[in-house]
Amino acid sequence: MWCRASTVQGDGAVVVFLQGELDLSSLAVLDQAMTAARAGHGDVVVDLSRVTFMDGTSLRRLLHSRAQLSAVGRRLVVRAPSRPCRLLLEAAEVDVDGAGDLLAPGWGTADGAAGGG
Repeated sequence: MWCRASTVQGDGAVVVFLQGELDLSSLAVLDQAMTAARAGHGDVVVDLSRVTFMDGTSLRRLLHSRAQLSAVGRRLVVRAPSRPCRLLLEAAEVDVDGAGDLLAPGWGTADGAAGGG
């Protein structure tokens, strides 16, 4: 299993490109990429178009990064999730809104449960 990540500071956002399999064995790669992204400026865009597999531990890491960014007024936006990523997001009842924002169950609800949105 392999995973690659690259991070690019763009105009007003940091883009994280992920490729390969995101699972327990590749968490260090994901963590390094997200740490670099949080150190940048603006929102964080995570491109999942070249991810061939993603497990729950990786999804939890992305949701954790989303919460950290939200706490400082930044967003985590998912771009072009591959089919395996979309299937996991659906199974976990995690939504990607029209703008690409990663929304966990209960986020953005009228009562603001589980983290607001």
